[in-house]
Amino acid sequence: MRFFLLFYLLFSTGLFANLYVQRDPFQPYVVNKQGYAGKPLIKTGPKVVDLLVKVTGIIWEEKDPMAVVSYGGRQQIIGLGDKLFSRKVTKISKKSVWLKGRKKTLIIDVGKGKRL
Repeated sequence: MRFFLLFYLLFSTGLFANLYVQRDPFQPYVVNKQGYAGKPLIKTGPKVVDLLVKVTGIIWEEKDPMAVVSYGGRQQIIGLGDKLFSRKVTKISKKSVWLKGRKKTLIIDVGKGKRL
């Protein structure tokens, strides 16, 4: 019991507060550029290579159809005009989704997948 009381008194006071809190959380965080000297900063994200995109469902509505696609363990709802990995969704039918890229258009049927 004495150990618990001593432990409580030490850690409940401001005595050890400075050991755990390095900065004020209510002040904006400023990144020191000197810490990154000589290290390249990546401005673009990683390139998507050989990713399987699967259409798992269609939410059909005449004026605004949507599709549910899954890739890399994630699911996303896309609509007409949306972009998916730099490919634009140009058409959604009751059975498939059209993704237009720079060189070609991919047609992915519901329940099936294609590699990008």
